[in-house]
Amino acid sequence: MENKKDDYEQKKRKELEWYTPPAQKQRNLIKKLLFHPLVFSFDRIVFNYVFPKNQMVSVIQRHKQTKQLRLLNAPCGRGDDYKYLEQVADQIFGLDLSILALGNQNKKFNPIAGDILELPYPD
Repeated sequence: MENKKDDYEQKKRKELEWYTPPAQKQRNLIKKLLFHPLVFSFDRIVFNYVFPKNQMVSVIQRHKQTKQLRLLNAPCGRGDDYKYLEQVADQIFGLDLSILALGNQNKKFNPIAGDILELPYPD
């Protein structure tokens, strides 16, 4: 069991390191490459982003016949999923490990930084 805890702690450290300034430069380079005109296309964005989000909502709606009162979105990042998830829940809680990952948030979506194993939300 201790080995799993060490593995989780190592993964947490890597996730937090991703949002430090040296990693920010690396992410900016990756973003430049991905959005270069030779690589970027609207069809790719729809297929890689919009389609999976709509599928996520479809799966939730299939398994839950009524709109949920509360839903936890973890990791939530900047809250990009909010516009999809608001179709299936009245109140959405957001949680992400890094406060830097949260970025500029939608005002209706009020996430916090924290560890999913130590949830600060009610059950």
